[in-house]
Amino acid sequence: MRKLNVWRIGDENAHLVGEIIDRPIAFRYSASYLESSGAHAISLSLPLRDDPFSEEELVPYFNGLLPENETRTAIANALRTTPDDFLTILLHCGREIIGDVAITEEEPPIVSGSYVPLSSEEFRHMFEDLSSLAKSNQESRLSLAGSQGKTGLAHLPGNRLDEGWFQPVGGAASTHVLKVCSLEDIPYLEYLCLKAARSMGIRTPDVELFSAGRPILCIERFDRVCRMDNGDLRVSRLHQEDIAQAFGIAPQAKYSELSPTTASAIAALLRQKSKRPVKDLSEFLKISLFNYLVGNCDNHLKNISLLYGKTWKELELAPAYDLVPTTRYERFSTRMGMDINGKREIGEIDASDWIAFANDIGVHADELGAQCKTFVENVVPAFSAAARSHPDIPELGWLADSLCEEMHARWKVLESLANNH
Repeated sequence: MRKLNVWRIGDENAHLVGEIIDRPIAFRYSASYLESSGAHAISLSLPLRDDPFSEEELVPYFNGLLPENETRTAIANALRTTPDDFLTILLHCGREIIGDVAITEEEPPIVSGSYVPLSSEEFRHMFEDLSSLAKSNQESRLSLAGSQGKTGLAHLPGNRLDEGWFQPVGGAASTHVLKVCSLEDIPYLEYLCLKAARSMGIRTPDVELFSAGRPILCIERFDRVCRMDNGDLRVSRLHQEDIAQAFGIAPQAKYSELSPTTASAIAALLRQKSKRPVKDLSEFLKISLFNYLVGNCDNHLKNISLLYGKTWKELELAPAYDLVPTTRYERFSTRMGMDINGKREIGEIDASDWIAFANDIGVHADELGAQCKTFVENVVPAFSAAARSHPDIPELGWLADSLCEEMHARWKVLESLANNH
């Protein structure tokens, strides 16, 4: 019988939370953890209890820590297993997971790890194809959920982002997520959206853009806190989980509509659990409006997350991420990831649907109108400023202009809300 230990690494020490066994697959909190004063559930879908959780119950959280699609297949191939063998992938890539959890076989795990400098040539080679990223993630024992090609690296604060990169090894914490895509415009578009969203009042992670043979989007991890200590990099981890994990929804069901609606279910969770529910409800509204405005129909349950404090006692809505205008591409659906007043087709959503959405999450119509006013007045300047932040990348300018043209019909919907409130 294989046993995987689940650890909490909020500092440089590991604390055993529980274990996963594979015959049959189950997760159980350790007795010592349940008895400790600092015990808190690893996920809202896995509340503290003595009884073990079945495979069906544990899959949403633990399988949800792993990459999807081509990236997952590449990692599975490197490990000579199948993509559905999530325990093997988790074991080999689980020392540096999203949040402050680690999965290992040994007791106790080596959590400090080390950092190996990357030359410019090694750095560029890493992004040549997805198999190179899979190899990097395997060497780092790292897992990053999602479907784009991505890896986690460490970067010394204050250094230029085109140099000074390190490969985390043996469980060392990464500080940045670097993303590439076979559709080369997507890193540019996501950069523009993240920069514009921040200037329009939405919390987003720090982001940068550069090239190593192809466009690379560099995102500072919001679940990591970095500091220099006598010339050494020290990285603390913060716990997080996405909405699918919190509600016990398996990754393949991330487009499911929660009951009675996804919007009201998320709002209820924030009112009950968030340390700043009023701000988070307002932030949830802003993120939803922004996704609609730019045409991001990939706003599913795994693209909204909760960020915990160091003790896991408090949580809040995490900064917005994966903001990509998917409606630009015919290959992607024009159905949004969650219902807006019972509608998913983005072209069918009108002002009355947003009024109903705001009411559904408990946000006053006046705030909806005020936020729409901010958006309609600032979206074009925000995207223009984002494009100007990289005069060395001329593609950003015409992409920003094109985006603003494409969102015009949705801009008119928000304009009507701004004028009526």
